[in-house]
Amino acid sequence: YSKSTGNGSLDDIVFTPTAARYVRMYGTQRGTVWGYSLWEFEVNGEAIIDTTIPTVTIVAPTAGQVVTTPTFTTTGTAADNLSVSAVRIRLNSGAWQTATGTTSWSLGLTLLQGSNTIDAQSFDTSNNASTVASRTMTYTVLDTTIPTVAITAPMTGETFTSSSITV
Repeated sequence: YSKSTGNGSLDDIVFTPTAARYVRMYGTQRGTVWGYSLWEFEVNGEAIIDTTIPTVTIVAPTAGQVVTTPTFTTTGTAADNLSVSAVRIRLNSGAWQTATGTTSWSLGLTLLQGSNTIDAQSFDTSNNASTVASRTMTYTVLDTTIPTVAITAPMTGETFTSSSITV
């Protein structure tokens, strides 16, 4: 709320309720040479206690997804009735990492060959934590090298006197 034409009388200010931790009265211009006179200052309303647990959803990887490269970017969304403050991610029960973004997040990971489990958890500004969402995916190394074979015996042009030979 802002008012620049105050007359020094009683001002009863009503505004839409909002979640706040602090209220400040900030004077920008004195009405007299003696400074500001504030006889009474009240803030009325009910305290908002946030008990709503935030949610987190892993978008990528999809359930059971198989990838063929070791680097992967996991993505997802988080929601809360007031505000999401953080999302954290971990790979294969390792250390938690903070993801970029809060309501829509992404984080690059380096996968291990085989099965990998990605966990995600979100927090709101009241430090309520979501349940941990998990998603399992598989990293499979693709062998793109064409196999080769070489015959070392018998030698080219060699003649045989027997009906069986070892190759």
